[in-house]
Amino acid sequence: ESDFCDGNLPLAGCSLSYQVSIMAKLGFGLIMYTTGNAIFAKNSLLPYLRMASEGQIEGPLNEIECYGIALIGAQCAGPRQIRRWYHEGLPAWQVLEEITDHLKVIERDFDLPALPILLTL
Repeated sequence: ESDFCDGNLPLAGCSLSYQVSIMAKLGFGLIMYTTGNAIFAKNSLLPYLRMASEGQIEGPLNEIECYGIALIGAQCAGPRQIRRWYHEGLPAWQVLEEITDHLKVIERDFDLPALPILLTL
């Protein structure tokens, strides 16, 4: 279903948990997450942000909870594929296999060099 790409190719990605762990080492906490976008603020500023936003900005947030409530979005995947991968109760190994195949089709259809793909559980 790569016709759903509209030019937005998934050439790279990064685990939200990895981002949180790296940013924590630098003194930053996660304050917002939307589909594919994470916003961090310096931990020392969090009380001021909380006060200035009248409690609307909290932090640091739990990245697992943020990811769990965010809208599902995937580049180059149609609604049928996303529904299948997230809601049909397929075994994880089967979903990983289908996602790998899907990425290989994107490589072929867009004449991309072989991309290093590592999908694990």
